[in-house]
Amino acid sequence: MQYSIVNWQDINDEMRIDAEHYEERFLENQERLVSFGATALAQLISQPVLTGHTPSMKVEAYYGGDIRFVKTDNLRSFEISGQFTHHLSDDGN
Repeated sequence: MQYSIVNWQDINDEMRIDAEHYEERFLENQERLVSFGATALAQLISQPVLTGHTPSMKVEAYYGGDIRFVKTDNLRSFEISGQFTHHLSDDGN
C-alpha cells in the first residue's frame, strides 16, 4: 500500500480532498514543475476554466480574430495539447 502524508496548510488553496490527487507520482511531477519555474495555469487566467464554449459559439463576432483560444479540450494532465483551430476577436476575448 502506498500513501502520501500531506499537510492541510499546503493544499488549502486547492480545495481538493480526493486522495487520488495526492498520489506520489502527482506530487513528484508537481515538484519537478516548480523546480523548472513553471507557472500554474490558474495563475495565468483571469477566470476559472469551465467546460463548454466560453465565449458563446452562437455569437459569430466573438470568433475569427487573431487571439488564440485554448479550449478545455486542449487541457490534459500537465500539458496543453492538440490543434488550436479557434481564434477570438477582441470582443470574444
